[in-house]
Amino acid sequence: MDGADRFVFCPFRGALRMRSWRIRFVRSLLIVSLALGAMVHAQAIPPPPPPPPSPDAGDMRVSLLWRPSLEPVQAAFKASGLRVAEPVLLIAYDADGRPTNIDVVKSSRHRDLDRAIVEWAKQVRLATTSAGSGRIPFSFIDETLTEDVAPIPEIRVAELAFKPPLKAVLQSFASTDFSEAFAEVHVDYAADGGVTDVRLVDSSGSASLDKAVVAWSKRIKLKPGTAGMGRLPFVFRKP
Repeated sequence: MDGADRFVFCPFRGALRMRSWRIRFVRSLLIVSLALGAMVHAQAIPPPPPPPPSPDAGDMRVSLLWRPSLEPVQAAFKASGLRVAEPVLLIAYDADGRPTNIDVVKSSRHRDLDRAIVEWAKQVRLATTSAGSGRIPFSFIDETLTEDVAPIPEIRVAELAFKPPLKAVLQSFASTDFSEAFAEVHVDYAADGGVTDVRLVDSSGSASLDKAVVAWSKRIKLKPGTAGMGRLPFVFRKP
């Protein structure tokens, strides 16, 4: 067979090459289009909005839509023997204004009075359309007090020059069946800060815990200054 016989002419070879080039070109355009579409789609979707801020736990007395009678609470205060009490409740509520959770964030230093105000707060209704939380402060004062008789000031930790360890007091509380306990003593002290007398004015309900509180209070020493009297409230809670 000569050279002419070995040469075979194929009229479709150029067409096949052209078709293959067009397929690759179209495929490249499709990939670019898909990539651009994804970019545009990503830019078109805005980021999720930040969560709304939690409602400020402010004074809710102005938001009370309905509140029950305070007579049971006032009776509990009179029965407590306290001269002054200023407890504060933190109340969480739903969108209908109904309390869902109530915490005593500042105790009256008397268990029965705290329970009375919590029971009272369970029945309140708030004027609101969204859930939130807020505080309700209470202020009680003995009607026998006059303007000439000032409440006994509380002794602050910053006023103590010496504070004995609380280990014995905490152990005494741990040995009780109470999940929480409150006690208060009145302390007389001299100008040099030494304690001259301690009186238990609000019992914890446990004789051993009361004894430990009084014994601890007799050992404190205030910073030197002027003689006087102050009160020491104790609040105990088990985790």
